[in-house]
Amino acid sequence: MFINRISKRNHRGNDYRQFEIHTIQSFLLETTDGEVHSIFEEAYSMIWIEKGSGDITIDLAKFKIEENSIYYIKPGQVLELELGNYSNGYIICFDREFFELYEKRTSELINTPLFNNYLNVPVIKIDNSIDSFMRNIATEMLQEFKNHFDLRVEILKGLLKIFIIYLSRQFDNERKTNFYSRKMELANSFFMLLEKNFIIKKQVKEYAEMLAVTPNYLNDIIKEISGFTAGYHIQRKIILEAKRKVIFEGYSLKEIAYNLGFFDPSHFSKYFKNSSGINFTDFKKGVSNFF
Repeated sequence: MFINRISKRNHRGNDYRQFEIHTIQSFLLETTDGEVHSIFEEAYSMIWIEKGSGDITIDLAKFKIEENSIYYIKPGQVLELELGNYSNGYIICFDREFFELYEKRTSELINTPLFNNYLNVPVIKIDNSIDSFMRNIATEMLQEFKNHFDLRVEILKGLLKIFIIYLSRQFDNERKTNFYSRKMELANSFFMLLEKNFIIKKQVKEYAEMLAVTPNYLNDIIKEISGFTAGYHIQRKIILEAKRKVIFEGYSLKEIAYNLGFFDPSHFSKYFKNSSGINFTDFKKGVSNFF
């Protein structure tokens, strides 16, 4: 089967766009065998696979494509999408400011658990009852995006807002079905804090203090929900970020140590080996195995 690769990567460039929508077919038609087509980097992205097969990799975690599903990716996450020729659907990307410049109520949608759900596979299966309605919204967005009529941006913001509201409702229904609990709320709060603070806070007790619980209780709840302790997830986040800086940005050990808050490269080297089971030099030599 002919495989097409689409990627979304953070980089140090100054590319800046607030909103984009494309059909997956338009991307496939523009690529040739083995070519990687990059999409909107510093953005929230939603990949709606209506039909097709292949794999999607988000931050080195690989999943099989499910039809009629939307995969959502936050800024800073790395996406690699491999699809067969007959896949179709939509790629929707938007900058946070695209909402924040519009109205406060709309921008609050980005703070909902839909875009801050760190425990589950980042995918929502679209219910048949709203499938055609959401497809119509996506079609309208695509048409408006291609044209340059008056008040184009305002219409795109309104359509995107409706699209995300329906997606959030679908997400809320899934949470209720899965008995979303106070423990899950605590866990999500921990993961949100970890995303923002892992460079300066590397101890469980620091996150426990922020959440007003004891370190043991936090470890127990995170392990109950995710299968691993809070300490494990802190280490995993740091090592994941380090690996991404090697794979996607080519950083050296010294550069990564400094960027992740380790002032002694040798200390970071030992931390990397103890946490990942492989020394940094060997990992960097075998980095091509991740592609």
